[in-house]
Amino acid sequence: MSGIIEGFEQRHVRGDGIGIDTLVGGSGPPLLLSPRLTANKNVLDGRGTETTDMFTVVVPDLRGG
Repeated sequence: MSGIIEGFEQRHVRGDGIGIDTLVGGSGPPLLLSPRLTANKNVLDGRGTETTDMFTVVVPDLRGG
């Protein structure tokens, strides 16, 4: 998976037979950042890093993107 944002790690989350690649970084309560429907996690390009001191930021790679 390309597009690793500094301070984030790649995780593959499985649920109900479906797997989704995500980037996760920071600590604190979870904050889900969702890219627009036609994009993937790479379009955030560090925008989530500003909140990692207050939140655990989760950026999914949307299916079919």
